[in-house]
Amino acid sequence: MDNLFETLWIYTDWANDTVLNTLESLGSNAPASSLRLMSHLVNAQKIWLNRLNDDPAVVGLWVVHPLQETRNLNTETLQGLKAAIGRFGRNPGQKVAYRNLSGVSYESPVSDVLLQVFNHGTYHRAQIAMDLRDRGLEPVNTDYITFTRIR
Repeated sequence: MDNLFETLWIYTDWANDTVLNTLESLGSNAPASSLRLMSHLVNAQKIWLNRLNDDPAVVGLWVVHPLQETRNLNTETLQGLKAAIGRFGRNPGQKVAYRNLSGVSYESPVSDVLLQVFNHGTYHRAQIAMDLRDRGLEPVNTDYITFTRIR
């Protein structure tokens, strides 16, 4: 297996793109709740990336963006996470200090931060699939095993 974090990054890039493509294809029929969840997902990516880079948070966790802006933020944050994986790759146990959104200080290994980012995205993509299904729309399949079959 490649570096686990590189693999998870490639999967996340594919899965987020798959969801964004689905939402774009729905146009005005895309549920606002799904758009809200996708915005939240990329906002969290940005917040965690900023923590890895020791930068201040610049986006609210639940700010809803237009779909194109969500796509742009996804691209930006995933490129930043890819760079962070390269930067920390030899030392994923290195700890990063940060404050959560309530201002409480924490210190976590980079490996835990990256797993949080990737698992958080999986969680919310599943919510989007359920949201689409609940509205009679075709849910998007972003299962990891699906990704491995087409990779």
